[in-house]
Amino acid sequence: MRLAGFLAALENLTLAKISIFLALLSALLFFIFRRVPNPVRLSSAYSIATTGFFGMLANLILIFGFQVFYGYLYHLIGILISIFMAGIAIGSIFISRNIEKIKNPLRLLIKLEAAIILFSAILAFTMVKFTQYTPHSYLIFLSLFILPGVLMGLEFPL
Repeated sequence: MRLAGFLAALENLTLAKISIFLALLSALLFFIFRRVPNPVRLSSAYSIATTGFFGMLANLILIFGFQVFYGYLYHLIGILISIFMAGIAIGSIFISRNIEKIKNPLRLLIKLEAAIILFSAILAFTMVKFTQYTPHSYLIFLSLFILPGVLMGLEFPL
């Protein structure tokens, strides 16, 4: 019975309310991280955690979006997840080969976090506007699966 009330309360959640909550939470964590003795270590752990959350969430959103748009999923689920994982491999290999050339890893980490935020906004816009089938829509979906993987792969070795 208590769970039903909780779920009914969640019905009033909107993307704007969730975004405001996450922005306030991030601001609070920012101020907390500034007060700890070694903020870079704690911030890096937070960054890795949010990137992992982003990767899982982006993958699920794309999988559900593919199912809604095309009406079938199960015979392609392995391919779609493989494309996502290939993106992780591509990003990891690229950053691992070039890690010695990086002069300021913290700056690159911040840029990657900004790219993840930008991709999330583009993904939200794309999923809302993706209502009509075009000959290129299949390729768009495939590229949307590889991009979050690449972003994750670039960040984890860093």
